[in-house]
Amino acid sequence: MKIYTFNKNIKLFFVVVTFLFMLYILGRSLWNVYYHVIPPSNYLLGIISPFEMLVLAYLSITNWSIFRIRCFLTQTQICYVGVIKTTKIYLEDIVGYRITDHIEIEYKKGAIHLPNLENEYEIAEWLVTTFPDLAINEFLEEVQHITATGANFAHYYHATNIAIFINYISIILAIVTVFDPNFGIIDVSAIVILPLISIAALKVYNGFLYILDTKYTYKHIGYTIGFLIFINIFKVQAMYELIKPNNFNLISAIIAIFLLIFLLWRNKEFQHLKTNSFFPIVGIYIMLFCYSNLSLTYINCFFDTSHEEIHYVKILNKFPNPSNYSIELGAWEKVLQPERTTISPKLYKQLVSKSHATLRYKKGMLGWGWYTITASNKY
Repeated sequence: MKIYTFNKNIKLFFVVVTFLFMLYILGRSLWNVYYHVIPPSNYLLGIISPFEMLVLAYLSITNWSIFRIRCFLTQTQICYVGVIKTTKIYLEDIVGYRITDHIEIEYKKGAIHLPNLENEYEIAEWLVTTFPDLAINEFLEEVQHITATGANFAHYYHATNIAIFINYISIILAIVTVFDPNFGIIDVSAIVILPLISIAALKVYNGFLYILDTKYTYKHIGYTIGFLIFINIFKVQAMYELIKPNNFNLISAIIAIFLLIFLLWRNKEFQHLKTNSFFPIVGIYIMLFCYSNLSLTYINCFFDTSHEEIHYVKILNKFPNPSNYSIELGAWEKVLQPERTTISPKLYKQLVSKSHATLRYKKGMLGWGWYTITASNKY
């Protein structure tokens, strides 16, 4: 019997990242204690923010998963210990295999996807000499199918060009997001509309265009769109202070659920949902939730034409956390209790504790009030 465990380099990477992340949280907590910095009220036990809790939970689950996953190969069967369940496959039940960026073994009742295993080339060599390559057969069938009808060939050709277009535009917009301090209407409109165009393209070119599948690198668009969305999440948080209602995140979550259902409905990439499809789908949902969140914020704030109100609000305290510069603002007309907010390092240096900040408040296109913070001459 031969045992294959997860790739040791990937194990080491996640262990080191988790250790450094926990070290960062510990170091920041000691910093806060030493300098008497009061953490935000939503920090659990005054140590960790909700977002950091999610990151820590993800890292913990990932570490547990990669140390659990293993594959046993015997003379009569393959036993794959996955994240949730264990699958045993007798050799006579194996239909064939596919080798792309991972190894997929298809059997009579389904398929298993082997992740990055140590010495997985040995499994690949064994499969090549023992079972048929389904990818080659499917490729030949696809070629025959495409050449048989001009319509399908046009679909294949257009899907390739659309994927290239979307990926290039996403990269360009991400670069603009990072390096352009002042967004224009074209930039924001493109950021809001491009993911919707991508979802529509995935439906129209279903089976030819992929979200995550890397079998054909030039035909998947999920990674570049995801990168663009996550870059803009940080951008939008830095640009606008949104007075969010209690149901803001709920609305974003509901929109993301509808988008996910629409995206996955009859999607050939996820046609046969398996256990290991769970994490990619969760990742897609998180991406759609972030997209819903930033789109609502951009539409509400950037396209807002309401009258601007000026408020002078007292700065109760400044928090010199090196990873997260923030201030605590006193109560004012729109926010009836002191509130802590994150600001840029440049603005942090301009503001003086116990003085006032200028808040430029607007009602918001969607009815959610928001404001920006600038330094004030009023003391």
